Amino acid sequence: MLPRLLITMAAASALTLPPDCGIATWRAGPSLVRVELDRGGKLNALTRSMWEALDAVLEDTNDALLITSGDAKAFSAGADVNAVASEPVDERRDFLRLEYETLEKLQERDAPTVAVADGLAFGAGAGVFMACDERIVTERSRLAMPECRIGIVPDAGALRFLTKHCEPAVARYLALTGVPLNAHDLYRTGLATRYVPDKEDLGLDQLYAELSSAPAGELATPLDRRGVDAPRRLESGLFNEATLQAVRDAFEKGTSVDAVRADLETAREAAKKLQGSCGWATREAADGVLDVLDAAADGLQRGCPTALEITLDAVDRLAARRGDADPAAARYGRRVELAANARLGGAPDFAEGVACVVGARRGERPKWSNDASLVGAIARAVDGLREETSLGDVVAGARG
Repeated sequence: MLPRLLITMAAASALTLPPDCGIATWRAGPSLVRVELDRGGKLNALTRSMWEALDAVLEDTNDALLITSGDAKAFSAGADVNAVASEPVDERRDFLRLEYETLEKLQERDAPTVAVADGLAFGAGAGVFMACDERIVTERSRLAMPECRIGIVPDAGALRFLTKHCEPAVARYLALTGVPLNAHDLYRTGLATRYVPDKEDLGLDQLYAELSSAPAGELATPLDRRGVDAPRRLESGLFNEATLQAVRDAFEKGTSVDAVRADLETAREAAKKLQGSCGWATREAADGVLDVLDAAADGLQRGCPTALEITLDAVDRLAARRGDADPAAARYGRRVELAANARLGGAPDFAEGVACVVGARRGERPKWSNDASLVGAIARAVDGLREETSLGDVVAGARG
């Protein structure tokens, strides 16, 4: 194995990163720099210093990037929201600006980018993964956008990648409930581009070795060689015909979160009735449908009402642009998210949600504010956005 260095050896420069920044980089091949998220535990929750280090790497090298994780359980579980919530509101907004500027640079690079999510990729961690050209998953991969549970909308590009790769009802379902997708479903939707066997099968280790030795411009060869179809045994059941239709029935039509809740309850009751069928296949199908719908109801119940309403509106805006080309559509999606979260991140519900989900009051039921005025203010702010609007101006608009 090549030695790890806290330095990127790009052709024209050498970038030294702080040893405790949570990111290690080293030259892994003739045209490849490896970037490893490695905070030393904490599921690689992304800190300000990690975003700054990743931004510095993107500025320093024009080589292809391979982004991996040194954490045994996660690619990244998202932003370090405990740290963000402890900061003054203006610093929270500056954190978001840094996150979005870095993700935009990552997605719009000319050189190829490859990410391997061998474990959890939640929230902003999913955003880093999805910003890359090649997105590799393993049997242990799980991706979710559970931000509504802490009082903000799914961020880091989620509105675009969910609506681009999933039909509108499924995008609504994933964004509103925060339920995770496994490797099979990620591969099925196109959210992941490759499935590679786990490290225990030497699939990833062999892939890294072959990527490191690949000539410039030929990274696709080892990816094609090592990638396989995600095995059917991992299939969650979400995309079988009966379950997918139930998700459509529950999430496709509602024009408010209350309407979605009502449609979801109707779909659950229909599945419960089928559990009493005399046909074994019908009962089995109903059980699978109800498992998915029950998890969706639980996820929806955990969400902040204000964040849920704003998320529903935002997903619908992005779904209307599903066929638009990137990078313009992705830029617009990031600006919609940032306009919402630069405001929601300064509202009481964010600190409340963080405290009850991952903070000092973990496990308590949050006391949400149900701020209808904030829903309207964010909708008006989003109405004026264009993909050309600078991210700095989006944040400045939230400061008023």
